[in-house]
Amino acid sequence: MTRQRQKPSFPGGGDGNNCAEPASTTRTMHVRESDVADGNAIPTNLDWTRAAPEGAEGDGPWIEIAFGDGDLVYLRETSDPANVVTTTRKKWDAFVLGVQAGEFDHFVEGV
Repeated sequence: MTRQRQKPSFPGGGDGNNCAEPASTTRTMHVRESDVADGNAIPTNLDWTRAAPEGAEGDGPWIEIAFGDGDLVYLRETSDPANVVTTTRKKWDAFVLGVQAGEFDHFVEGV
């Protein structure tokens, strides 16, 4: 199964090749932090918030986001809460600008 990847074009999206980047397969969407190694310690006291379109209902799965100490941002999917992506606020903000600009719309076209 081929996986597409794309990095946001907005400033702060990453230093060189490092950024928060989406990827997709035929049926799923993934987000990863390209320069954070697996196995980072995740704080247990995070306040997770569901990130879903306004008016979205049901069990999901949904993406949840939490802002940690310093400038760290954590993302997880409700169906797999142990799999957490860690990135920085600067990279997250660049990623969100890319989403708002429609840079990643082609990942979900026809789904």
